[in-house]
Amino acid sequence: MTATAKKLLRGTNSMFLNGWPNSPLLTVTAVVVLDDEAERVALATIALDWLAQSEDTYDWDYVHHVVQEGVEQAGYLGDEAGEPLDTDSPLREGNFTFVPAQEDVQFFTPTVGPVGEEKGELPRCFMAIDDNDNNTLCDSPPASEEEEMAICVVTDCTSATYCWPVHIVPPSRHDIWDKLGVSGRYELSAGLLLNLCFYTMFAHYAWSIYPLGDGEFVVHCFDPTIKTPLGESPHGYVITRERFNIQDDTELPHEDLLRWHYRQCVLRHLRGIAVLE
Repeated sequence: MTATAKKLLRGTNSMFLNGWPNSPLLTVTAVVVLDDEAERVALATIALDWLAQSEDTYDWDYVHHVVQEGVEQAGYLGDEAGEPLDTDSPLREGNFTFVPAQEDVQFFTPTVGPVGEEKGELPRCFMAIDDNDNNTLCDSPPASEEEEMAICVVTDCTSATYCWPVHIVPPSRHDIWDKLGVSGRYELSAGLLLNLCFYTMFAHYAWSIYPLGDGEFVVHCFDPTIKTPLGESPHGYVITRERFNIQDDTELPHEDLLRWHYRQCVLRHLRGIAVLE
């Protein structure tokens, strides 16, 4: 058994769960190694009322995806006794397990995260929000007339009304970019145009964009207080290709970058522990 020589934070999903206090819960646990001890922990506790607002991800495939994000080894969803679930059945509340897919794996290793903008630094999601915080803003605002009329991918704000291009993955994390194998960190596909308020919450892992495939994405807000300027929650809002001010599909947000950001949100809000660098 190998020790997890990382700083642990527990109960990191409390803010998310407090946002949906009356919702039925779906909880998936697994045995992981923490501080050289095997311990059963929640890899995901999902408020079903929250997930039901996103019809495109209201299924067991999504649940498996977010649970798998929490550990390094592959696994499958099981009932409380560890028997494989019928993943074609409707979602339901209750307690479930995540079982190693390989027989020679006894315990899971938790995924490190959420991570900060510098290696070993406390991520901003555990700090107070500062409206002046702009470390991942791109170097310059849009300059051309066409860019000036570009629309925030979530709200109807234009760049003329406080929108800015932001990186999906902090440009300072060269190690992450190298691991993902994504080049061109200053290409259009490496960023998003966001209203500054949404940028701040994006940098704090309070919401993210989940790739659905075929040029479509869905917004997931892990904080129920997030609203558009019209006072509406964008949670479950599907973004289509037409929403982006692009010439071809290569300029769409890079899905590997979006998945990385979404993983940080999962580790912050759905998993019960944070394993810091």
